[in-house]
Amino acid sequence: MLATPTEEQIMTPETVEAFSGTILDVRTPESFAEEHIDGSQNYSVYQTDFLQKIPEAFPDKSTSLLIYGDGDPFKADLAALGRLAFMGYTNVSVLDGGLTAWKDSGKEVIGQGTSGSPAKLSGTFDLDTARTKVRWVGRNLMNQHNGEIAASAGKLSVSEHGNITHGSVSVDMANMVCHDIPEKSVAGMLIEHLESADFFDAARFPEASFSLNTVEPIEGATYGKPNHTVTGVLQARGVEAEMEITALFEPIENGYVFQSVFDFDRTQIGALYGSGSIFERLGMHLVNDLVSLDVTAFFVKS
Repeated sequence: MLATPTEEQIMTPETVEAFSGTILDVRTPESFAEEHIDGSQNYSVYQTDFLQKIPEAFPDKSTSLLIYGDGDPFKADLAALGRLAFMGYTNVSVLDGGLTAWKDSGKEVIGQGTSGSPAKLSGTFDLDTARTKVRWVGRNLMNQHNGEIAASAGKLSVSEHGNITHGSVSVDMANMVCHDIPEKSVAGMLIEHLESADFFDAARFPEASFSLNTVEPIEGATYGKPNHTVTGVLQARGVEAEMEITALFEPIENGYVFQSVFDFDRTQIGALYGSGSIFERLGMHLVNDLVSLDVTAFFVKS
């Protein structure tokens, strides 16, 4: 829950000099270790024990506290202000603009500075199949099932300017598992059916893939949300279907990570079993046309 400070609760880097209470850095411990205001104490609002540690450290709810985060566009300070108000603290101030404003005003910080995000590398990267996860969810009227498909291969190409020019992920359709059915024999029957010609015909078409055609940045995307629009081709059962999805691309050490959650219509690739768009009066035998995929793919320099 975010809270909006009143005019009386807002302090500037200049007015902090007259502050005689306790200064709280509510960012992550990693951010605090990199740099922080001298004399401040770290109580990360992101950690689950924030509601426990604060009352232990400051049992008097009238304690004078000044909280700060990084500043715009981040709102750790407003999240902490809301939680402190929820706990009944009545004398809380917020550093306007956070640590960014503090440094911009010429004030000193303790630490070596932020390490920043990993650099955007260029070149060709191979799919790390051991770390990559391709999760699926299929549904019918009364239930749903979920599991994974083993990733088998893939590549990502990045230009010298850090732009993604091509990419692909392939999966082994004969290597599917179901996670939600505890009885192995029942789960095995479901997987056998999914691998049959009723659905994905894995015996004749053991590989499915998704290939990227265009990758365009999403303007204004914030961290943790899709930051690119991707057009590409889903290939399964020997059939190709064009798709547009949103995805999160981020640089990591020695490569990139790709995340996307999207639905595809299985009837477009000829998986027709139980489809209400093909068969009449299915009743309880209806199987939803849309299948959900949750992909986290790691691409690294070989």
